[in-house]
Amino acid sequence: MYQKNYSTYNLELVAIVFALTIWRHYLYGEKCHIFTNHKSLKYIMSQKKLSSHQRRWLELLKYYDLIINNQPGKANIIAYALSRKSLFALRVMNTHLIREVQKRDIELIAKREQVKKLQDTKFHLGADDCLYVRNRLCVPRNS
Repeated sequence: MYQKNYSTYNLELVAIVFALTIWRHYLYGEKCHIFTNHKSLKYIMSQKKLSSHQRRWLELLKYYDLIINNQPGKANIIAYALSRKSLFALRVMNTHLIREVQKRDIELIAKREQVKKLQDTKFHLGADDCLYVRNRLCVPRNS
């Protein structure tokens, strides 16, 4: 849908346009605050030199009552953290490890017994002998 080789500025602008088109039925006619870490977007409406893409996008933006605010990336902790490379690699936990921990957990031992006696229909044992609830693997609280 959008070019991969757009500049960061254009990507930020197209993200705003995309979000506004998706949420237009809520935002049309309402004052809308947009927070971005791209300071120059704050002045997009008053720029004199624009590319054809930018002009077309601004044409869409003029129908909204927008206030574009600059919020430095470090001030927006959640977005800043999500945009950075993870410090820890994700680790795949094998089902045999989960099964062993399930067999030591008091609550899950009781659930296993109920499943074997056909007393609890929400839980079931999978082909891997792991305990599942509604097709979701049960992981003990202390794991």
